[in-house]
Amino acid sequence: MALLNRYYSAYNQLFNRAVQAQVLITDKSLKVLETLEKVLPKLRRFATAKLNEQQTKELCDILSKLIEMCHLEGEPEEPNGMNQSILYNHGILEDCFTILSQEIDVKLLDQYTGQRQVYQSTFTLLKLMARQNKVVQGRLFDRLDMLLSKEGASNELAECLTEVFTGNSTTCMKVNG
Repeated sequence: MALLNRYYSAYNQLFNRAVQAQVLITDKSLKVLETLEKVLPKLRRFATAKLNEQQTKELCDILSKLIEMCHLEGEPEEPNGMNQSILYNHGILEDCFTILSQEIDVKLLDQYTGQRQVYQSTFTLLKLMARQNKVVQGRLFDRLDMLLSKEGASNELAECLTEVFTGNSTTCMKVNG
């Protein structure tokens, strides 16, 4: 029985690795990978820095590119699961949390219009990454307190939080009264 269990475990692990490797089998997914390799260093540098207007615009452009990757071409309501997996595997979710964890003075938010745009784009990206993706929904649920503490992009935050619970009974059942 132990031999059969080891045999099954080995094949199950091999199958799981094969499924993960299938993420990069199309030309479009390879283009996504190439794009990520170009924009990730800049995204990570901007995520932790105080930005001027030009850098804020560049960060918003990067976030817009990532947002476009999360849904099928011409179908903004249909998630692209393959690209969502690629983005998740490259740590985009953690980069978004880093962007959102920056401290800004809420009283001066009107002066930080660029920061407001960054927050809006970041919440939109999180929403699209979470669409029909239970792993991302679970990770967002785990960081719910941090997300709820953010101000400046309330509409996008509300849409993002809605996506955390849409179609995921696990996150819905975790909510306590």
